[in-house]
Amino acid sequence: MKVCWAVPVRDKARTLPRTIASVLGQVCEPLEIIFSDQGSTDESLAIMRDFARRYDGKHKLRILECPETNFRGMPGLNDHINWIHNQSDADIFISSAADDMPLVDRAEKTIQAFRDNDPAMVVTAMFFMNEDSTKNVGLAYGGQTGWPTEDGWVKYQEVYDRAVGGSTTQSWTREFYEKIGGLQGVGSPDMVMPFLACLDKGCWYISKPLHCYVNISDVNNTGLEGVMRATTDEVELLKLEELCHMQCTAGIFTAAAKMHDMGVGHIEATNSLVSAIVDRAASWQKVRQRMAMERVQPMVFKT
Repeated sequence: MKVCWAVPVRDKARTLPRTIASVLGQVCEPLEIIFSDQGSTDESLAIMRDFARRYDGKHKLRILECPETNFRGMPGLNDHINWIHNQSDADIFISSAADDMPLVDRAEKTIQAFRDNDPAMVVTAMFFMNEDSTKNVGLAYGGQTGWPTEDGWVKYQEVYDRAVGGSTTQSWTREFYEKIGGLQGVGSPDMVMPFLACLDKGCWYISKPLHCYVNISDVNNTGLEGVMRATTDEVELLKLEELCHMQCTAGIFTAAAKMHDMGVGHIEATNSLVSAIVDRAASWQKVRQRMAMERVQPMVFKT
């Protein structure tokens, strides 16, 4: 079983050194490790190349340059992940973000979970750290995943009700990724893949925190949450909140469409999707009401 650890990168020069060090420090069997740059305008590519020149460990480190640079945000990230997937012949892909820090035994525990349970995906609990780039502060502990509390199979309703399957802790099989047709558009991996994995060979959850998710406050961050943390203007925050609702809703509908295309599904899975759509619509409507009170023009979406 060949395993590839893939890290998509775009303009992450400030956080890359700690991420690269934590990935290269994995204590498992030798991995193929890919750091792929997607048209960065900062020093990200130079930092990766410098690490590659100096690295003499057991893992096979590859530095790639993704030519898919037309889109930013989630569409750009999805294009990047699809491209990376075609650059390796690995059976298993472990993913992480370029501003997070996996614990040294994440790969080891993840690989063992694939061997023991043969799932479509493996996800893990994680620690949360807070960082504010605008104030130049270090990392501060921000808690850890509270649910589920035991290892086991993820349930349909847990994907959306309890946000089980965070994209920065996801690992999947090549077979599963090709079966769902990869990732497209604004639907984020954590809104699409764990649910579909439950419909396939299952999504296995490791309750031990094996990843450190860094809460970034940065207006240039790929994730909308990081942009929202760095935004103080109330009007802009309302617009970002609506954009976040659109992105999450698109992810749920993407999962529904892919479920249909795969020809799988049953009443429990359908009910969990319907519940997630209704909950998101109600929350989105509250945002629209606040926008109306503040006389903020609603955004026009074409998806």
